[in-house]
Order: sequence, then structure tokens, then C-alpha cells
Amino acid sequence: MFSATMPPAVERLAKKYLRRPAVVTIGVAGQAVDTVDQRVEMINSEEKKKCVSLLSLSLFPARRTRH
Repeated sequence: MFSATMPPAVERLAKKYLRRPAVVTIGVAGQAVDTVDQRVEMINSEEKKKCVSLLSLSLFPARRTRH
């Protein structure tokens, strides 16, 4: 599980169901840095499937070579 932010409700769920979850903090927790650009893209369900697939391939390139 990964997240740029960890809301308290999600943190409670993680503690309840995960065994020894790792927590990695880079910089100051709860603060955005000025070197990150954020944007919102409004898409429909069909576009969402395509975007998630592309994002997955960019995060996990080894999946491209699996058969």
C-alpha cells in the first residue's frame, strides 16, 4: 500500500489489518513540497480503466514483459 498522504481513517485500517506495515516519511509529514505539481483530471469510467492501465505500466514496467 502506498499513498502520498495517509488520512487517519486509512492509517487505522492499515494498523488493524496489516502485519507490521512499513511507514516511510520523506520530508515533513502532511506538507506538500513546492517541487511537486498536482492536478485533477475528470474522466469517465472507460477512460479511467485506460489511465489506470497506463499508470500501472509506468510504475511496474516488468509487467510489460510477462506472458
